Amino acid sequence: GAYTSQEEAQGAAAMIGGTVVGTSAYGVSVVKTGTSRILFQFDGGEERSLAVAPGLDNSLKYETHFRGERYYGVFQFRRVKGGDLVVSNLISLEDYTNSVISREMSSSWPIEALKAQAVSARSYYEDNLGKHASYGFDICSTTDCRVYFGMAQTNERTLQATRETAALRAWYQGEPAKTFYFASDGGGTENVKNVWGSSFPYLCGVIDPYEETISDKIAYWDHTVTFTGAQLTQAVQSMGYNCAAIVDFLVTETTPTGNVKSILFTDANGKEFPFTQINAAKVARNQLGLKSIRYTVTKTGERTGGRYHIEGGNTLTSMNGVYAINSNGAVEKISGNPYVITSAGEGFLPAPAGGEETGEVLFTVTSRGNGHSIGMSQWGAYAMAQQGFTFDQILKFYYPGIEIY
Repeated sequence: GAYTSQEEAQGAAAMIGGTVVGTSAYGVSVVKTGTSRILFQFDGGEERSLAVAPGLDNSLKYETHFRGERYYGVFQFRRVKGGDLVVSNLISLEDYTNSVISREMSSSWPIEALKAQAVSARSYYEDNLGKHASYGFDICSTTDCRVYFGMAQTNERTLQATRETAALRAWYQGEPAKTFYFASDGGGTENVKNVWGSSFPYLCGVIDPYEETISDKIAYWDHTVTFTGAQLTQAVQSMGYNCAAIVDFLVTETTPTGNVKSILFTDANGKEFPFTQINAAKVARNQLGLKSIRYTVTKTGERTGGRYHIEGGNTLTSMNGVYAINSNGAVEKISGNPYVITSAGEGFLPAPAGGEETGEVLFTVTSRGNGHSIGMSQWGAYAMAQQGFTFDQILKFYYPGIEIY
């Protein structure tokens, strides 16, 4: 029999000559909700796990309620490697697809856009099967994989998109395509090499003329944020660079599709801090928190006529091209961040003093779009569908060279 306490079990064992056996590290206790009353225990060891399927058979599609959401399929309760309990939803791929597109796009969007999202969801599953196998499931329910919170927002339109693309996936030369997507490109997607450093021919970046036709619907079609010099200085220093006050921020190169490829920061000592390709993208999204890698920079306000006072009554406007005698007595060009001895001790050479103050230096970044810009723009898919393009045409536009079957 099963007993709710060791004492009770030992008492019964003494009466009938049995032994008391507890669960292993893989044991799962099922209790009555809101109480500590154990209804039963399950212990299948490492090879088996407890699963609960609603309903009496599979002839009807039942729902399970979990943490305020509703789900199709079976729930599995597993202690992976005898550790914490992992709860996962075992569900058919088509039910999963229906649920994903209901969260990743509004069901009110054009049906061909929903169908493009459906193929993308299946393709992601195909390419990432077993991604989280070490935790006891295939893919997760967050943006690390695909947003999935059950079937509460599914309806006839998401079901239609799922059924009309049933089992279809995107492929490239016989391999599952990596169908990354994002909200809005602002006019052009980007080559994956410039953002993440990887290389896939179908993630090559395309000029997108469609989004602009619905720009009034897109939340971050035009987005502006302003940084002070101090904020930019902190951002550069947080990456491990010893810079003086940042006094300039420039976009130095854009990609063929119009996104930022290279940027340059300059500090008060004239030292330059360039970032290109993947590093420029990281600075934009991680350090500056920009919504997009498609942006321009405008500088306003500065101090003019600043001077360094040097021996003999002369002045310099910067340390660029300046030479000094080093500790070995040799003359060499000053590089990096020069140090000086002040009344407070040794420190970085400050910005040039004097000049006319024209206001605090501000850098206004105007960006367009929202997301990493790799693969399919969801708002672009909306716009293309609205103009009569089919789901396969949408996918082949954003992932050139793929096949769908």
